[in-house]
Amino acid sequence: AVAQEPQMPQPSAGHEVLKQDVGTWKAETTMFMPGGAEEKSSGLEVNAMIGDFWVNSVFTMKFMGTDFLGQATVGYDPDSKQYVGSWVDSMTPAAMHMTGTWDEATRTMTMMSTGKNPDGSEKKGKMITVYSQDGNTRKTTMFDLSPGSGEEFVKSMEIQYTRVADEKTGTAK
Repeated sequence: AVAQEPQMPQPSAGHEVLKQDVGTWKAETTMFMPGGAEEKSSGLEVNAMIGDFWVNSVFTMKFMGTDFLGQATVGYDPDSKQYVGSWVDSMTPAAMHMTGTWDEATRTMTMMSTGKNPDGSEKKGKMITVYSQDGNTRKTTMFDLSPGSGEEFVKSMEIQYTRVADEKTGTAK
């Protein structure tokens, strides 16, 4: 008997959704600080596919006078039918893990996250990203679960992204 080669996994429609992030994006961020103060910054995000299954994101900016570097890897788990990912950055000693869903009708990705606060306690969050119809802008709003509030999420950051280059063609938009 001749052994057959195992069949390689094929990307699904869920994986195709990830490709909309590929490219270089200008990011205008607003951090919502305790007491109502806002901190605004500009950054850059560069996203590339890892094969057909994962998108890797590298985010850079100046934050509170310090260079900030963050990196995410996001994919689609066909078994759970959820998006999964992780985030690490230069200011946080613990990784954040994410799971979420895509709503095609509203072009919205909703991710729930768990990580650690600076004091080591558990941090839970929610991230909602709405994509424009033309695919060249998107807005991400991040919320943190308020400690001791039950299930009340408080807006902590907004990022308005504008595509500045398409990695597939290398051309500016």
